[in-house]
Amino acid sequence: MGTRSIIAIPTDDSWKGRYVHWDGYPANMGKELTAIIQRDGYETAVKVLTQDHKSWSSISSNPIDPEGNTIVPGYGVAHDDIPENDDPWLLPSDEHWTEWVYLLLPFGIAVYEQTSTEGDLFRGLYDWAEDHDWTAIQNSIFEQRQEA
Repeated sequence: MGTRSIIAIPTDDSWKGRYVHWDGYPANMGKELTAIIQRDGYETAVKVLTQDHKSWSSISSNPIDPEGNTIVPGYGVAHDDIPENDDPWLLPSDEHWTEWVYLLLPFGIAVYEQTSTEGDLFRGLYDWAEDHDWTAIQNSIFEQRQEA
């Protein structure tokens, strides 16, 4: 089962992003995005993740794809079945059935949990320069959810 997420970049008043089908929970996605940006830098990572590819099966520094999609070494598995003239940016106002948004900022990553009743819930801002314990962050988010 996929944990769907969005890798987003800021716009003038909000964000726009790219769909990721698998492994979108913070323990995986936070770790992978941090590693990619620490390795390649913010601008290169954002270009590959949001400009060069329109949609992702998964984000992984060691991608494997049994379905025959495009492997992007060091980044993940991109969907290669999107027509060239189609540019499917996801926006906050869209109904996209995802569970997480990872807003990539020059200084860090803002994590939002998406809910059907409350919209995007801000769950934290994490500096790129640090190696965070993403499993602990995820567990803390889940605890906050249960307390609400």
